[in-house]
Amino acid sequence: MITPSYKFSACVFGGINIDFISSVKSMPKAGETIVGEDFVVTPGGKGANQAVACSRLGLKTSMIGRVGNDTFADQLLSNLNDEKINTDGITKDKTTHTGIATIILDETGQNSIIQTPGANYLCGDDELNYLKSKISDFDLLVLQSEIPVNISLNAAEIAKKAQKLVIWDPAPANKIPDEAYEYIDYFIPNQTEAQTLSGLEDVLNEKQAMEASKIFLDKGVKSVIITMAEQGGFGYNGIESYFIDIPDDIKVIDSVAAGDAFSGGLSLGISEGLEFKKLIIYGILSGCIAVQKPGATDSMPTIKEFTSLQVKSGK
Repeated sequence: MITPSYKFSACVFGGINIDFISSVKSMPKAGETIVGEDFVVTPGGKGANQAVACSRLGLKTSMIGRVGNDTFADQLLSNLNDEKINTDGITKDKTTHTGIATIILDETGQNSIIQTPGANYLCGDDELNYLKSKISDFDLLVLQSEIPVNISLNAAEIAKKAQKLVIWDPAPANKIPDEAYEYIDYFIPNQTEAQTLSGLEDVLNEKQAMEASKIFLDKGVKSVIITMAEQGGFGYNGIESYFIDIPDDIKVIDSVAAGDAFSGGLSLGISEGLEFKKLIIYGILSGCIAVQKPGATDSMPTIKEFTSLQVKSGK
């Protein structure tokens, strides 16, 4: 049985969205209008999802970001507070709307997403100054690319100067400044992001994942873990490499936010001081829980679900 690491503090700095999710049998073609089968409005945003995953898995969690001037802002802040997440670092911006994600989900569980950043892209000095003032309280900083990349870069630099660990999930796959890589302890792209950011033609198998990982390590990253959908995940830290399969009998209902759940599992493993191979496994188990539930934030794993799958899978 895993003991929740309440003494270990994670800070997530990133995107906070409201998600509009339409379920369809198959993705529409260009110019095609199709009839949806279901529609839900749910909390989301990669940063908020990561924060909920960390908190549900037992970490003391804080969130830094920005929401807009609309009813969604209060709804999202209330949801984060209900998840026992400190929201003192979240700014309410009167000049714009809260981030919006429009998601199309097909019957196989795959998705396409339009992300309209809104307040997320106005993150700046207010949020960075908050991070500076509180960085001594945190053990780990978790980042993605749903806020301006220069702000994520500055946040990573603040964390490393304070000798804190940094996870960076590079989604969406926007270009990352070369100087950012040296601040990243755990770089966790999916296959598409690894392909885009490495410049490789494909990242479809273990050999190509190793090639991409070496490119990122050469840029200064300490460890790379590439999530590879139903294949599992590949990790390399310059010394050891592992390709980890997903457990049997995982039925994908909704792949939205699986990578965010992975971040939570990885954070839990780091809090427990686990070896590199086990960190990958923790991330994969967390992602597998998320894909078996609908929604984004709502699908994040709990410590009970994580422990149950860990026992069942023997991983």
